[in-house]
Amino acid sequence: MRMSLISMAVLLVFGACKSKKPEKVINLNVMFTEEYCGGAQPPESIIKDMDTPRPYTGTIYLHLDNDPERKEEGIVVEIKEGKGVLVGVSQSCLLGYITPKFNLNPEKYSPYQIECYKNLPPMVD
Repeated sequence: MRMSLISMAVLLVFGACKSKKPEKVINLNVMFTEEYCGGAQPPESIIKDMDTPRPYTGTIYLHLDNDPERKEEGIVVEIKEGKGVLVGVSQSCLLGYITPKFNLNPEKYSPYQIECYKNLPPMVD
């Protein structure tokens, strides 16, 4: 009886190890463009350069697309020269932001600041 329990435990351990699925890896390629924001009209060559996608370097903050107010903590991803990696993320639609989530504490921020923050567009649609 004792030997069969040990055998069963060994089988369960090896079975659990064997059935582990590899984590899903998603390679990211993040590019950005810039927009003309007013002021003196720059030369056409500068506007063309601003419209040309370039590799992004920095941090992006990913949140589920059904969480535009970013109530959840989200996922922080470091991007270097346009390349980043997500590991173990389940299939979902995510929004990317270049600003971190912060606490919208009404004692610290004015209603105008809170409303402005809530209306920030996501980095990726």
